[in-house]
Amino acid sequence: MISEEKRREIDLKIMKVTRAFLEHPVSIEEIASITGISSSSVQRYLNDKRIIELFDKDIYDQIQTLLKINRLESQKKGGVISTRKNEPLRDSIGRFSGNRRKN
Repeated sequence: MISEEKRREIDLKIMKVTRAFLEHPVSIEEIASITGISSSSVQRYLNDKRIIELFDKDIYDQIQTLLKINRLESQKKGGVISTRKNEPLRDSIGRFSGNRRKN
């Protein structure tokens, strides 16, 4: 069980991260640099159910939607970069067998 003081400290950090993310819906790393809190803690705080207690369920749902959009955008970006840097390899009958770095 955590002390009341520690709980208040965590609640303040959750509120700080939540406000920063809603004002600037950017990546978790960028929120970490804005708030000065580590990116792993920022991710944990943005997924914490205490947001519902501190704000409300609509804010929590909005954050989850924004996180999902950020995740999809980063996956698209990763796919584009991957196809730009690699070329597909095919076996003798034309089936995909992996990637090779482009020279």
